[in-house]
Formats: sequence, structure tokens, C-alpha cells
Amino acid sequence: MVWVLDSTLREGEQTPGVYFDKHIKLAIANLLDEVGVDIIEAGHPMVTPEIHAAVKSIAQKGYKRIVGAHSRSLKADVDLALELLQPGKPHLQQTIYKVYRCASDFLKG
Repeated sequence: MVWVLDSTLREGEQTPGVYFDKHIKLAIANLLDEVGVDIIEAGHPMVTPEIHAAVKSIAQKGYKRIVGAHSRSLKADVDLALELLQPGKPHLQQTIYKVYRCASDFLKG
């Protein structure tokens, strides 16, 4: 099985001079949901308050697709992403925290 993760909302802003306002991000997320990508990567909520607000809005829209958030392998980043995306789903939080722990243990050497 192949899953499609679209990172337009995050990677698109990596292009010099490109910035998506919140309403543009919501419009893009609406189209991605309609098109049927499997995962909509909403952004990296730790970067700016504006991106945080956009990720939260996208996560709360009730899309048919999975909404994801980018984060570094830092507990604060992972916790923020989980708080915005999956409130009240401790099984998912435990799984992602275990992945975070494994990655950070590896980086320590």
C-alpha cells in the first residue's frame, strides 16, 4: 500500500518569498482533503505563532484525511504537535513519544 503525504503547507513556504496566510493554508488544506491525499502536513507549529494558529485551525476542521504536523526530535516540539493534532488520544501520544525517545537516544551516541 502507498500513502501520499503532502507537505505543500510546510515545504511550500521554504521557497524564498513565499508565505501562505492562514486563509490560504485553509484553502489549500480543503483542496488536499478533496483530492484525497492520505496525510496533510499542516506545518511546524513551533516556528511562529501564525503557523501554530494555522496548524490548530486545520487540525480542528474535521477533514476526512489525516492531519499531521512537522516537529524536530525535541520533546517540546513533539508535545506541541500532539496537543494540536490529537487531544485526548493517549495511545497515539505514547507511540510518538517512544519514537522520539528512540531517536534522541540514537543522537546521544
